[in-house]
Amino acid sequence: MNEYKYLIVGGGMTTGAAIDGIRSVDKEGRIGLITAEADGPYDRPPLTKDLWKGDKQVADIRYEIPAGVELFTERQVTALDLAQKQVIDVEDRVYR
Repeated sequence: MNEYKYLIVGGGMTTGAAIDGIRSVDKEGRIGLITAEADGPYDRPPLTKDLWKGDKQVADIRYEIPAGVELFTERQVTALDLAQKQVIDVEDRVYR
């Protein structure tokens, strides 16, 4: 089982802000990030604008995952067990 002080489900464009917010009050707490996408968080608005116009490269829009954050990609969450404070993915992997 993967255990974290903080567990973020989803890799949307607010994920980086969530991680930065956690880090602003807790520099050491382990963070787990689970996303169904193949890549980690990135800034989507430039993806549809600057990337296609050639003003930015893919590397320019990716959020750099800081130390202490473990990223799990291509993992679809299928259950939240609030009583046990755990998340279960499609392959029955458990995260707490």
